[in-house]
Amino acid sequence: MRTKLFIPIIAIAFAVFSCKKDDEKNPLVAQNKIIDATSHTDWVYFSFEKDTIVNISEPENSLDWDIAFMRYMIKTNGGKNGKGQAGVAIADTVHTGDEGLNAILNVNDTVKFVTDDTVIVYGYNPANPAQPTITKYVLNPMLMDWYKREDTPNGTMIVSRKWIYYFRTAKGKYAKFYIKNYYNDEGKSGYFTIVYKYQADGSRSLE
Repeated sequence: MRTKLFIPIIAIAFAVFSCKKDDEKNPLVAQNKIIDATSHTDWVYFSFEKDTIVNISEPENSLDWDIAFMRYMIKTNGGKNGKGQAGVAIADTVHTGDEGLNAILNVNDTVKFVTDDTVIVYGYNPANPAQPTITKYVLNPMLMDWYKREDTPNGTMIVSRKWIYYFRTAKGKYAKFYIKNYYNDEGKSGYFTIVYKYQADGSRSLE
């Protein structure tokens, strides 16, 4: 009689434990990546899925990259810049940096992602600093204001606003990220530090 009672109890306990284990998800881990975007002519391509810089020969026909950098400009694999589904939306401009990144827990259904389009970029004109250069590029419009210019004793610097962005990847998965810095430890510009969390399971959960 004891044996007959003992077996169901073990089975029930095992089932409850299994359900608990299945329901539990490991929290996403923030990744820090430094991207050398110092070239004035070559884009540097990055994949959230692969967690690394990738070499891309035909970016307009590839799904192996999500976002790309060249100096302070940023493009994504969607819209006019690629056949991917990549898009960007602002998640938080008040709670920034690590605090803001950790506060964003999911991508709700009302988020509107913006894909790449033609934009006007104003650049520095050494011949006439008061008259900036005007050039058209195909970039992601949502990432045009990721920085502000500040005057320092060492000259004008590009300072990240550390806004939090939602990101939809080329393959339709989701991430959240912010740009932490634009300079390396030696103070050289063109070195992006991005902090992000990528959801590999395809869900909208970013916890």
